[in-house]
Parts: sequence; C-alpha cells; structure tokens
Amino acid sequence: MLADKRPGAAREELSAEVDRIMRNRPAVYLADLADLLDMPFFLDADWLEFAELVATRNVLVHRTDPVADDMYARQAGTLARAAVGDALGVDDQYLLHAYAITTDLGMRLLWKVIGAPDGGPGAVGPGDERHG
Repeated sequence: MLADKRPGAAREELSAEVDRIMRNRPAVYLADLADLLDMPFFLDADWLEFAELVATRNVLVHRTDPVADDMYARQAGTLARAAVGDALGVDDQYLLHAYAITTDLGMRLLWKVIGAPDGGPGAVGPGDERHG
C-alpha cells in the first residue's frame, strides 16, 4: 500500500478520493463522503438548501450569464429559484441566507465530530422540535 511507503501518502490518497467524489452533484457526493469518512450522521441534516446553493454557485462560476440551465434545475431540485432560461438573481438577502445555511450546517457537522457541549447547536438536527 502506498501509505506504508512514504509519510503523508494516506492523506494524499484520501484527498484524491474526496476530489473524485466531489465532482458529483450534492445528493450523490454527500452520501459518498459519509461512507468514505465513516460518518453516517453526515446525512442527518437537511441538505436540500445546500444543494440549491451549490447549483447557484455552479451557474455563477461556470456560465458567462447568470441564467438557470438544465443542470441548475436538476441540482436545485424542488428549491430551484428560477426556471430554465430565467435569470438567477443573487442579492444581499440571498447571500445572507446562504451564509446562514452554510454556517448552520457547518457548525452542526463540527459539533457532531467533536461532540456538542450540553445542548449545543449540534445536539439536535433539522426537524427536531428543539431546532430553531
């Protein structure tokens, strides 16, 4: 095994595998990452809004005009904010919403990995009656 021959090889192999997985759409790569990292709780959160954020990001980064395309529609699913061919607007309100979603999901994942202190934000998941 490569990891036995040189320092850091296992990390490089894991990084390469994560890069390969991340080429898929969020619904696929989140399940694959959960399996690869042996973190089944990774799928506890509601990732639909995150998928829409990724779809919006992909349009803004990979297209010359911010117009929803077929890929955006597939990736965003039921939370698509624009029909195929329509402008995909991003304003201050959307950016604040995106920040809130990514911060919430990131903190929940962090607390799950390191352990939430007594009732910390990672102690409950989306859909839990205590989730605010």
